[in-house]
Amino acid sequence: MQVPTTKPSLLLGLVVIGALQMSGAARASIIPNLVGDAPVQIGGQSYFGYTYDFDLDAQQFVAPGSFATLYDFGPTAAPPVFTGLLGTAFTLSTALIMSPSALQTAPGNSPTLLDYRLTYNGSGKIPSTTDLGTIELFSNSGSVMLLSYDGQAFKNSNGSVTGNAGFYRGPSQVPEPAALLLLGVGLLGVSFARTRRAG
Repeated sequence: MQVPTTKPSLLLGLVVIGALQMSGAARASIIPNLVGDAPVQIGGQSYFGYTYDFDLDAQQFVAPGSFATLYDFGPTAAPPVFTGLLGTAFTLSTALIMSPSALQTAPGNSPTLLDYRLTYNGSGKIPSTTDLGTIELFSNSGSVMLLSYDGQAFKNSNGSVTGNAGFYRGPSQVPEPAALLLLGVGLLGVSFARTRRAG
């Protein structure tokens, strides 16, 4: 009987991802959670809606300077939809590279995919017991993958800034294998046709 083995690189990758997730939870601030992803129709076009709520650590509060960033979500196919405080007390901004990050270190971030940052624009404190609401972003991609996020809030104990980084589930902007295969077959056909015409 053969015992299945795990490749060391795969095991190391899983350990690193687990450690990053645990470190983010230990220093939690504003954390995005994917609560819904489904096909939607907007203006007769088909898209995929990604709905996120944002959790706030029980020992922290939101104040001016607080934010949460979704890195590499990519282009949105329609204007975002907000509920609750995310639509009234936060400003949504986009950029190819968001800086500074909450931890002053750049998380995984592609320079070609749009990042989305929600920044608190109110003047008072929002306690951890407050429901911040949701945001729904729309994408042409229905494939989900792990992407980087970071967030910044303030500690209840002493009012100091705290931040974290981790992973959220968002749309993959990498073509699926079937699409790549179709593209390869198409290119092969064009090459074959040119070779025949030249010969």
